[in-house]
Amino acid sequence: MKTLFLTIVLFVGIAHLSDVNAQCSVSVKDSLHANGEFVLNVKDPIGVAPFTFTWIIVDGNNQPLPHWESSDHDSVKIDMSVLQNAYGCVSYSLCMTDNSGCQTCVQDTSLVDVSFPCFSQFNTSIVGTNQVSLTLVSDIPPFLILNQIITWTDGDNTSQSAPYLGPGTVITYNPGPNPTTDKFDVCIMSILQTGGCIFCDLVKYTNNLGIKDVSLKSVQIAPNPVNASATIKSPTIIQSIQVFNALGQSIAIDSNITNKEAVLHFEDVSRGVYIVRIQTESGAVERRLIKE
Repeated sequence: MKTLFLTIVLFVGIAHLSDVNAQCSVSVKDSLHANGEFVLNVKDPIGVAPFTFTWIIVDGNNQPLPHWESSDHDSVKIDMSVLQNAYGCVSYSLCMTDNSGCQTCVQDTSLVDVSFPCFSQFNTSIVGTNQVSLTLVSDIPPFLILNQIITWTDGDNTSQSAPYLGPGTVITYNPGPNPTTDKFDVCIMSILQTGGCIFCDLVKYTNNLGIKDVSLKSVQIAPNPVNASATIKSPTIIQSIQVFNALGQSIAIDSNITNKEAVLHFEDVSRGVYIVRIQTESGAVERRLIKE
C-alpha cells in the first residue's frame, strides 16, 4: 500500500458470476478516474439483448451510497467526496435480466486507497492515578481496520504509544514534576485496508482542581483547513514544532518561529490530515490540521 495522501492506489477487481450454470452472465469492472470519480461499469453481458440492470450500492456499514447511473444503467459513478466519506469502501450488487427472462446477479466489494477525514471522538474516564480509560467512537467499518495505535506525550516531553485494544483501553500519563494543566493530548491512529486516519483530543487525567489549564489549551492554529500557510499563536513562547502525517511519520515543513507565534508553510505538502506538535515553555500540545 502506498503512503496515504501521497498517492491513490486502486484495488481493481472483476466480480465473478454468482451462478456459473446460468445461461446469461455478467461481470463488473471498477476504476478510479483522473477527475476523482469512482466508476463501476457492466462488463461482458452474455444473454439475449436487450438487458436490464439493477444496482444496489452501499458502504462498509451497509448504508446506501449516493451515486449516478447512466440512462441504460450499465454504468455507475460515485463522487470522490462520497468515496472519502465511505473510507474508500464500496460494496455493490448488480442484477441483470436479459430479454428471455434469464437473470443473474453478481456482488463484490471494492477498496480504494484515498485520503479521508476521520469521523471519530473519545469517551474517556479517569480510572486511577494519572490513568485514563479510552473508548473510541467511530463509524469506520470494523473489517477495514488493520491496526490502531494510541500516541501521547508525557509532561517531561517523552513520546509514548500503546495499542488501542478496544473500548476501555487504559493508558497512564506522566505529568512530570511541575504540571501546568490537568489535561493532555491523546491521538488514536487507525491503519485501514484503504489508508489511514488519525484523531486527537484533549483528555483530562486528574480531578485535582489545583492544577490550572491555562496555556496549552489556548494554543491556536489557523486557518484550518489550510491551503498555503497556517499561523500558530501561543500565550507562551514557542520552542519547536514538529509535523506528522496520518501514519505517524515526521515530515519536513518550512516554519518561522517568532516568540509566541509561528508560521508553517504547507504549499508543497500533499492534501491530507496532519498532526502538529507544538513545544512551548508550558509544555507540549498537539493540534490536528487538514491540508486541502
